[in-house]
Amino acid sequence: MLGVNWNRASADAVQALQLLTRETRQIESRVSSGLKVSDPRDNGAVYAIAMGQKSRIASHVSIAEGISRARGLIDVSLASGSAIARVLGQMKVAASAARSDDLNADQRLALQSDYDALRSQIDQIASSARFNGVNLSAAGGTDIDVVLSDGGSSGTIQQIRTANSSPVLGAPVRVSTGVAGAEIPSGVGLPPALSGDGRFAAFDSFDSGITPGDTNGYSDVFLKDTQTGAISLVSTDAAGGLGNANSGNPVLSPDGRYLLFSSGATNLVAGDTNDRSDVFLKDLQTGVVTRISTDSAGNQATGGAIGSGSTNASFSPDGQSVLFLSTATNLVAGDTNGLQDVFLKNLQTGDVTRVSTDASGGEAVGGGTFNGHNASMSADGRYVFFTSAAANLVSGDTNGSRDIFRKDLQTGEVSRVSTSASGAQGDANSFTARVSSDGRFIVFSSLSSNMVSGDTNGVTDIFLKDMLTGDVTRVSTTATGAQSSGGTSVVPSLTPDGRFLLFEGTANNLVPGDTNAQSDVFLKDLKTGSIVRVSTDAAGVQGDYESSSSVLSADGRFIGFLSRASNLVTGDTNGDPDLFVRELSTVSSGIVPGLSAYVVGNGGVTAADDTQFRIDGTLIGTVDITATMTVADYLEAVSTATGGRVSARYDADAGEFTYETAAMSGGQGVLTLTSAGTARSWLGHGLFGSNTSSGQGGVITLEDQDWTVGGAGALSGVSSASGQLLSASGASVADAAIDTALTVLNGQMALLGAKAKAIEVQDRFNVSFVSTMEKNLSNLVDADLARESARLQSLQIKQQLGAQALSIANQAPQMILSLFRG
Repeated sequence: MLGVNWNRASADAVQALQLLTRETRQIESRVSSGLKVSDPRDNGAVYAIAMGQKSRIASHVSIAEGISRARGLIDVSLASGSAIARVLGQMKVAASAARSDDLNADQRLALQSDYDALRSQIDQIASSARFNGVNLSAAGGTDIDVVLSDGGSSGTIQQIRTANSSPVLGAPVRVSTGVAGAEIPSGVGLPPALSGDGRFAAFDSFDSGITPGDTNGYSDVFLKDTQTGAISLVSTDAAGGLGNANSGNPVLSPDGRYLLFSSGATNLVAGDTNDRSDVFLKDLQTGVVTRISTDSAGNQATGGAIGSGSTNASFSPDGQSVLFLSTATNLVAGDTNGLQDVFLKNLQTGDVTRVSTDASGGEAVGGGTFNGHNASMSADGRYVFFTSAAANLVSGDTNGSRDIFRKDLQTGEVSRVSTSASGAQGDANSFTARVSSDGRFIVFSSLSSNMVSGDTNGVTDIFLKDMLTGDVTRVSTTATGAQSSGGTSVVPSLTPDGRFLLFEGTANNLVPGDTNAQSDVFLKDLKTGSIVRVSTDAAGVQGDYESSSSVLSADGRFIGFLSRASNLVTGDTNGDPDLFVRELSTVSSGIVPGLSAYVVGNGGVTAADDTQFRIDGTLIGTVDITATMTVADYLEAVSTATGGRVSARYDADAGEFTYETAAMSGGQGVLTLTSAGTARSWLGHGLFGSNTSSGQGGVITLEDQDWTVGGAGALSGVSSASGQLLSASGASVADAAIDTALTVLNGQMALLGAKAKAIEVQDRFNVSFVSTMEKNLSNLVDADLARESARLQSLQIKQQLGAQALSIANQAPQMILSLFRG
């Protein structure tokens, strides 16, 4: 029973005031701190999540600071490299001048003094290239690991997947046929073209019976859909009107939508009065036709010989520009050399650039610019490769022959590609260059006998040049590496992954049974060295007539070539060139299944095959493969030989090995495999590896470049011999050494630049990531201050009313008690 002094109303009022006071304090805390969750007691689950996010944000902020330092270091290093390259260029001028025999002793001494002073500048530049206490350019530096993410040590930087596979060619299909598959009596012209996926083929022909209504009596360009068999005449004006002159040289864009072709027709676009061949772009969806071979203002090409003009066009990899050759003199200002030049037309802006110039923009003199097929461009659009007999594009060009040149569209720099590994210029003509998708490897044809040692066949061969190391390899050889005989090898192409080389030629010893005494098309596997003949029937029977003009689809899956052979498919009776297409695929040869299997080759292993593992070009381990080694032993040997920096696993079903580098354990970098042995075991794939991305890496390593002229530096080839320029012979050695040094320097700068781009991408990701994380964190813990302030005002009013209610409740019992007091 409650006492007489118990006051229920007061008790309720006090309890209400306590609740209001507690809630008011919470709201006041949120208003003052801006947080709705600042303590585990506010919301334990949300608080734990918020703390995790705050930790990741702090981690990425720290990473961003490290990336900023790395970007500063890279910028300083690249600046020093550019400065050193300029100094090397000045040294080359002195060395080239000293090669003359008519200099007196005083003149030579002056050149030697300049040369020595320039050499000293290189070391000074390298030594001063320091950022935040780190120097990648000077000797004795260390590698710097740049952390890109907070992903810990899981994942991998890079994988290389290698399969013991061999090429498989589908049956040849004759695609140059008319309606309902009828053969074309007069055959087709050259060269043909394939779309990026191989579905569409383009070719030119004089035959008037391919499509209805072809009455112009000229060569026209036709488009064949290899899936449906549909064929159409496409070298027309926008309304479908036939051209009034010959059209040819078709090129398809990778997506098959656009067609480039050359034509002397004057009725394809309005205002065509130049009486010269022009390059046209046809939109195969809309029919719109545009003349490409005009100047930046759209004026038609003029100048040059009547009947010549513009031709041999090709798309840039992104389809935004077109390369073409032209003898016109008005496409750019100052074109007075009277020669055929290489031009680049930007399809978006209309701007025209003459590519075949020296580094300062000086036009080619002393020879024309020649290219049997098209000039080519690297996948990133930075480099253009072309052929020229001009002697003034680079210094020291005295061979009087056609050479392959690379033009850097960003810097304007021009370098000669067709040189030996030591930098010696070719002693005969080189032509037709093609580049791998990553820009590292160049293939080209050359009659030179001094590109590699042992070249004694006296014919044109195909060479592979590593633009990073300068190494040159002759690749138009037999499966055992023997040089070709009986004829030439020309017109090379590379599949995008750089594994297969396509070329044509009249050599008769590249494959067994080559007795047709005709030009054939060959496919060389650069992994294993194996080589097959493409210009055969489905059973492998050689063609009975010549085959040439080979092309690859952009995805590398389809091979096109022209052939006069009548026995590649049944019913070929026209006796003229036809366009054939074959699909290229690979099949795993496998090894004996199971991890207990012996490591045996396709033909057995007779000797050790040293497989070398390199990270960023540095040898980190070697494994000797023998016929008695098990797969399990090999997998263990890889890890042991590389100190754990490389791991390997084997997929028995695919016959494929996967090699990985550790993500954050010091094994970062670009992994490559090379085969040092002469035996061709199943591990012969080690000659090349196919890189596959394994996600964003956790670390990028910036290697010590050592851009100095002494010791083991990247420029150590620049001789320090006293008085080297005091004789013409010594100056020649110095000149060649500088060329090699420039090649090595440019290669290392390219690698550093690639890493700079990767770091920049990750930096942008980090900024976006932190912004997103902060937004998410704000949604979790931040208070809505406007709402909380309004609520605080409401609570304060309620507190005032509660205090009044308590006062009233306390007064009421006193009034009742006064009635009982006397």
